Amino acid sequence: MHIRFIFIFNIFLIVLLGCTVPNNTIAPTTTITTIKSYNFKIEKIYWVVINANTNFQNTEYSCYYMLSFTYSGDITYDDITFIRIYNPSNSTRFIINPVATMINTNTKYIGIFQMFDENNLNNVELGEYQIEVYLKNNSIIKASVYFTLPGGVIPSNDKKIIAYTEDYKDATNDSFVPCLKRSQVMDYTKTDSINIKFKINDKNTYNGCIKVYDSQNNLIGHSKYFRNENQTLNSFINNANFFNNDVTNDLILTQNDFIFFSSYNFNDIKGFNIEIYDGEQYKNDFRINYDYVSCTRRYNF
Repeated sequence: MHIRFIFIFNIFLIVLLGCTVPNNTIAPTTTITTIKSYNFKIEKIYWVVINANTNFQNTEYSCYYMLSFTYSGDITYDDITFIRIYNPSNSTRFIINPVATMINTNTKYIGIFQMFDENNLNNVELGEYQIEVYLKNNSIIKASVYFTLPGGVIPSNDKKIIAYTEDYKDATNDSFVPCLKRSQVMDYTKTDSINIKFKINDKNTYNGCIKVYDSQNNLIGHSKYFRNENQTLNSFINNANFFNNDVTNDLILTQNDFIFFSSYNFNDIKGFNIEIYDGEQYKNDFRINYDYVSCTRRYNF
């Protein structure tokens, strides 16, 4: 098993990766044993399953989990021996050794961990996983998290469920379920506006945005979400009439449809990729939320 660290100090900065972690939080089942002085407790767990074109991030793997959590209590990375994340029903294990940049003691935030199985680069096993934080005072803090199917569906039985991407060719039975599929970009131009036509063939499609890059392929910002927090469509997608998974969708974006980092602006945009999210399971929360993300490759203007 392999861990790739993504070092950040605020969960909202995850957009710098080009793939976004949502605000979906889970009240974990937490067990605390033999706490001597830290009073440490895992409070909220953040997770997402990502299907990313390998050319987008120059990796061999297309499917991975991202996970992080907030905590209460006083702790530094020096207090942690290691973190173990595992599926009790199989051999999937991730061991994370502490480094200073994995923890923000001001916001009480640990992560983000990008986790993939080096023997299964294009799929991940879903279900309940255990999180164990081993402290140097011999305490073990435990919590659990459940990776659901796209759309927030929990399997009706205890059978093994594997989520896979378009790059996986050995899905042979109903134990395999597709991750949220990537968009197919049909056409794109940039003049005074950015015009993109794309299709997405996945019934779990609910929201999305585009990420934009400069001439050095640095992420410089992103569009507003296709659906806002009130769950209504923004006018730049299909004139706010629809967002469908079985027809061509039209994006027409101008300067005001983007959120830029630092001093970047519309003129700096030289490329883009499309992110699609599930999230209909959270529509009554009136906030932007999702469990699955798909990312296309980058396209250059």
